[in-house]
Amino acid sequence: TAIKERKEITYSNKTRKTVYENVRGYPIRIEYSALYDLFQLSLWSSEEKRPVKVNIHTMYDIGISDNKWNEAQSPSEMMKNKLSSDPIVMELSSKNNTYERANIMFSKYETVTEKNANGNSVLKIYYYEFDEKEIIDSIFSFGPYVKVVSPTTIVDKIREKLGKA
Repeated sequence: TAIKERKEITYSNKTRKTVYENVRGYPIRIEYSALYDLFQLSLWSSEEKRPVKVNIHTMYDIGISDNKWNEAQSPSEMMKNKLSSDPIVMELSSKNNTYERANIMFSKYETVTEKNANGNSVLKIYYYEFDEKEIIDSIFSFGPYVKVVSPTTIVDKIREKLGKA
């Protein structure tokens, strides 16, 4: 109802590290992650003025407020503005089912897979800026079986994280 009527919800949420009480936001969509086998709610945070994702199973005390979205752009249009301008491009190894694992791991994002001149699979991940850290963490789970080609900002963040490891 809140999504259809563009109404704000109030909720509390318990994460591993923090308990959030009486948080407010405008829900955009419900998503299922096959990788984590759970449902998530994408919403526009009223307090933080940015998109966030919340695991639905950790939410409680959920209610719909009378506040309606009154911005010129809808919450989903605001979220589209947070879409990264460049996809993350990775070259996938042909070993250890990397192609299949990568397509499962990143299935909740918009992806395109193609072959490059060397015959290797290349995966492009189109993502929202707020998903960047999660994607980088997931890339590390592949070890030496993936090579991030672009964008340079992501390559630099991965190199920096490798230096700290």
